[in-house]
Amino acid sequence: MDNQTQQNQPKKRKWLWWVVGIIGFFIIVGIFSNGSNNTSSPASSGNGSTEKVGNSEPKEEIIPEPMPIELSGTSQQASQKFTLENGLSIFKMTHSGTSNFSITLMDSDGQRVELLVNEIGKFDGAKAVGIAKKGEYVLDISANGKWTVKIEQPRPTTADTKPRTFTGVGQQVSPFVQLNKGLTTFKLKHTGKSNFSVLLMDKKGNREELLVNEIGDFDGSKAVGISKSGLYLLDISADGEWSIIIE
Repeated sequence: MDNQTQQNQPKKRKWLWWVVGIIGFFIIVGIFSNGSNNTSSPASSGNGSTEKVGNSEPKEEIIPEPMPIELSGTSQQASQKFTLENGLSIFKMTHSGTSNFSITLMDSDGQRVELLVNEIGKFDGAKAVGIAKKGEYVLDISANGKWTVKIEQPRPTTADTKPRTFTGVGQQVSPFVQLNKGLTTFKLKHTGKSNFSVLLMDKKGNREELLVNEIGDFDGSKAVGISKSGLYLLDISADGEWSIIIE
């Protein structure tokens, strides 16, 4: 090999190393560029909207409140059929007679759903019932005087928060109250001679907690752990004056 060839070989090797170095540089730049694009782009749907990730809860659907149903009559009767939606129904009842007054709610299959009232003589009170299935219902009424029944199906979205105090006489349904998740204390009093029971229900008519179930005078309290923030009411059975403080 002559001296000219030996001098050219180092130059060719230097030139090849430069080419390899430049190609390697562009390959590395390309890899890092693709990686950064993949990690920085947010998840999106086909219409271009960004998917939201977190603990956000969907807004509760607002259901229109059905119109009240009003029924009336004298003495023992089976009412006309009426339609109830699933959820809470409140029955407001009066009686002007002197003998037994009882009303049983029945479904279209003839099954007893709830005993709404069973008292002697005059009556002016209410009963809250959770309706499990939309359908036709009827009232089976025993009475010896004039009676009225007004059926409301409230669908509230707001209510006052605690502390609240409710008072009344006899069988009644309280207004709604906003209770937050956590501890709530109920202080209860009754001056009657018969059964005194108070049932905590949510706004859909689900039974949450039996607060008291005693005979005669009562003065006590009940601590309840509310599992879910929302609107609640009290279904009260009594024959005398009562008061309930919610703290």
